Amino acid sequence: MKKTIKLGLLGAVASAILALPVAASAETSSPNEFLSTTPQTTVIRQLHYLGTVYLHPGASGPVELNLPTNFKYDVQSIEITGPLSQFVHAQITNFGSKILFSSDGAKTTVTVTITNSTGSWGYYTVIVQPVG
Repeated sequence: MKKTIKLGLLGAVASAILALPVAASAETSSPNEFLSTTPQTTVIRQLHYLGTVYLHPGASGPVELNLPTNFKYDVQSIEITGPLSQFVHAQITNFGSKILFSSDGAKTTVTVTITNSTGSWGYYTVIVQPVG
Protein backbone atom coordinates (compact mmCIF):
# COMPACT_ATOMS: atom_id res chain seq x y z
CA MET A 1 0.00 0.00 0.00
CA LYS A 2 2.88 2.38 0.70
CA LYS A 3 4.30 1.69 -2.75
CA THR A 4 0.97 2.48 -4.30
CA ILE A 5 0.75 5.74 -2.38
CA LYS A 6 4.33 6.66 -3.25
CA LEU A 7 3.81 5.82 -6.89
CA GLY A 8 0.51 7.67 -6.81
CA LEU A 9 2.15 10.66 -5.21
CA LEU A 10 5.10 10.45 -7.59
CA GLY A 11 2.70 10.19 -10.51
CA ALA A 12 0.72 13.18 -9.28
CA VAL A 13 3.89 15.25 -8.87
CA ALA A 14 5.14 14.21 -12.30
CA SER A 15 1.77 15.05 -13.86
CA ALA A 16 1.75 18.44 -12.17
CA ILE A 17 5.28 19.20 -13.40
CA LEU A 18 4.43 18.11 -16.92
CA ALA A 19 1.24 20.18 -16.88
CA LEU A 20 3.04 23.41 -15.98
CA PRO A 21 4.33 24.17 -19.49
CA VAL A 22 0.89 23.39 -20.93
CA ALA A 23 -0.84 25.70 -18.44
CA ALA A 24 1.71 28.43 -19.06
CA SER A 25 1.30 28.16 -22.81
CA ALA A 26 -2.49 28.34 -22.47
CA GLU A 27 -2.18 31.74 -20.81
CA THR A 28 0.15 33.20 -23.42
CA SER A 29 -1.29 34.52 -26.64
CA SER A 30 -0.78 33.06 -30.06
CA PRO A 31 1.72 34.86 -32.31
CA ASN A 32 -1.22 35.68 -34.59
CA GLU A 33 -3.28 37.19 -31.78
CA PHE A 34 -3.58 40.87 -31.02
CA LEU A 35 -5.81 42.49 -28.46
CA SER A 36 -7.34 45.93 -28.41
CA THR A 37 -7.93 47.18 -24.91
CA THR A 38 -10.00 50.29 -25.69
CA PRO A 39 -13.58 49.55 -26.72
CA GLN A 40 -14.61 50.69 -30.18
CA THR A 41 -18.07 52.25 -29.90
CA THR A 42 -20.56 51.94 -32.72
CA VAL A 43 -23.76 53.93 -32.40
CA ILE A 44 -26.74 52.38 -34.14
CA ARG A 45 -29.12 55.03 -35.53
CA GLN A 46 -32.77 54.76 -34.57
CA LEU A 47 -34.25 54.78 -38.08
CA HIS A 48 -32.04 52.39 -40.00
CA TYR A 49 -30.06 50.71 -37.22
CA LEU A 50 -26.70 50.95 -38.95
CA GLY A 51 -23.25 51.56 -37.56
CA THR A 52 -19.86 51.38 -39.22
CA VAL A 53 -16.37 50.57 -37.99
CA TYR A 54 -13.60 51.51 -40.41
CA LEU A 55 -10.56 49.29 -39.99
CA HIS A 56 -8.38 51.07 -42.53
CA PRO A 57 -6.15 53.87 -41.15
CA GLY A 58 -7.06 57.28 -42.48
CA ALA A 59 -10.65 56.35 -43.29
CA SER A 60 -13.39 58.77 -42.39
CA GLY A 61 -15.50 57.67 -39.47
CA PRO A 62 -14.65 55.76 -36.29
CA VAL A 63 -11.39 53.90 -36.80
CA GLU A 64 -10.14 51.02 -34.65
CA LEU A 65 -6.90 52.68 -33.56
CA ASN A 66 -5.74 49.77 -31.46
CA LEU A 67 -5.08 47.38 -34.31
CA PRO A 68 -1.33 46.99 -34.91
CA THR A 69 0.07 48.97 -37.82
CA ASN A 70 1.26 45.78 -39.54
CA PHE A 71 -2.23 44.22 -39.47
CA LYS A 72 -3.43 43.53 -42.99
CA TYR A 73 -6.87 45.12 -43.26
CA ASP A 74 -8.32 42.33 -45.36
CA VAL A 75 -10.81 40.86 -42.92
CA GLN A 76 -11.90 37.40 -43.96
CA SER A 77 -14.27 36.52 -41.14
CA ILE A 78 -15.96 38.03 -38.13
CA GLU A 79 -17.70 36.43 -35.18
CA ILE A 80 -20.09 38.27 -32.87
CA THR A 81 -20.65 36.90 -29.38
CA GLY A 82 -22.32 38.15 -26.23
CA PRO A 83 -25.79 38.76 -24.84
CA LEU A 84 -28.34 39.47 -27.58
CA SER A 85 -25.63 38.96 -30.20
CA GLN A 86 -28.19 37.20 -32.40
CA PHE A 87 -29.75 40.65 -33.00
CA VAL A 88 -26.48 42.21 -34.18
CA HIS A 89 -25.32 41.57 -37.73
CA ALA A 90 -22.15 42.55 -39.55
CA GLN A 91 -21.07 42.74 -43.15
CA ILE A 92 -17.49 43.10 -44.39
CA THR A 93 -17.24 45.74 -47.12
CA ASN A 94 -14.63 47.76 -49.04
CA PHE A 95 -12.34 44.80 -49.67
CA GLY A 96 -12.37 43.84 -46.01
CA SER A 97 -11.37 47.22 -44.62
CA LYS A 98 -14.74 48.16 -43.15
CA ILE A 99 -17.34 46.38 -41.04
CA LEU A 100 -20.93 47.57 -41.38
CA PHE A 101 -23.04 46.71 -38.35
CA SER A 102 -26.80 46.50 -38.22
CA SER A 103 -29.12 45.74 -35.35
CA ASP A 104 -32.67 44.58 -34.93
CA GLY A 105 -33.02 47.24 -32.26
CA ALA A 106 -31.35 45.47 -29.37
CA LYS A 107 -29.19 47.53 -27.02
CA THR A 108 -26.22 45.38 -26.12
CA THR A 109 -22.44 45.11 -25.90
CA VAL A 110 -20.87 42.41 -28.02
CA THR A 111 -17.40 41.08 -28.67
CA VAL A 112 -16.32 41.03 -32.29
CA THR A 113 -13.55 38.64 -33.30
CA ILE A 114 -11.94 39.43 -36.64
CA THR A 115 -9.56 37.29 -38.69
CA ASN A 116 -7.63 38.45 -41.74
CA SER A 117 -6.34 36.47 -44.72
CA THR A 118 -2.96 35.82 -43.10
CA GLY A 119 -4.56 34.24 -40.05
CA SER A 120 -3.90 37.16 -37.71
CA TRP A 121 -6.84 37.61 -35.39
CA GLY A 122 -8.03 39.51 -32.41
CA TYR A 123 -11.07 40.96 -30.82
CA TYR A 124 -12.52 44.18 -29.55
CA THR A 125 -15.73 45.37 -27.94
CA VAL A 126 -18.53 47.07 -29.86
CA ILE A 127 -21.27 48.86 -27.96
CA VAL A 128 -24.50 48.83 -29.93
CA GLN A 129 -26.87 51.51 -28.72
CA PRO A 130 -29.95 52.71 -30.63
CA VAL A 131 -30.25 56.50 -30.53
CA GLY A 132 -33.52 58.16 -29.59
